[in-house]
Amino acid sequence: MRKAKTHLLAGVAAALLAGATLATALHSYPARADTPAPTAGHVARLQAHINRALNGGVLNTVDGAALLDSDVLLKIYVYAYGKRPVDYSAILTADTQAIDPPPPVQPTAAQKTAIDRLLQAARAHPKVLIRAHEIALFPYDAKTGGYTMQNRIFAKLAGKGYFFDNSLYHFVYVDFEPFSVWRTPDPAKRQAIDNAIKDFEQFNLDIVGQVVADGGDSISIKPLTATLKDNVGGTVLTEGGGA
Repeated sequence: MRKAKTHLLAGVAAALLAGATLATALHSYPARADTPAPTAGHVARLQAHINRALNGGVLNTVDGAALLDSDVLLKIYVYAYGKRPVDYSAILTADTQAIDPPPPVQPTAAQKTAIDRLLQAARAHPKVLIRAHEIALFPYDAKTGGYTMQNRIFAKLAGKGYFFDNSLYHFVYVDFEPFSVWRTPDPAKRQAIDNAIKDFEQFNLDIVGQVVADGGDSISIKPLTATLKDNVGGTVLTEGGGA
């Protein structure tokens, strides 16, 4: 069954990221009276965000897993594993939660070339790494023998496969239950986790998963391993609760 949607980047990435939303270059369009025209510096910064995500057509990998850390890369994976013609403009236009959609971005020839290279790389790298942030744990539950994650990207909502928002492109988890409760027999680790929870500290989560299917504007990812990290990047638990 499909699981929760990530906010990129929140995420990524939260998630997409788990995870974060990249902004886009704004081209001329009928301006609303209450919307100021973007400055040249603002447009340049947004275009720089896009080019950083494209990375010259080179896919960033960590131990063989593609780092899925932007909405641009999310959409590249959606089109790489889908059966629709590639929409270069859609890939570069922000996957936003705003009610008013952003104006379409017209890709340059260099950006199209980079996207084509990334599409090929994505097909060769079905294994992906998602880095989610702001993960909270409930206090230790003796009934389950562990700590349950408290984060909306893993929530199961009635009738929905992901947390609702207005953006179009998503990824959803398949079978996240094995990673939803974190257990350890190590008293020292338990004490450290208990102290962090008491201090309202949040955790980070590295999820390695496999792209298993496309679903129109989304891809399904089956988690393979997960690593819970503290707020300075130290490993706390791995693989869904292993010590």
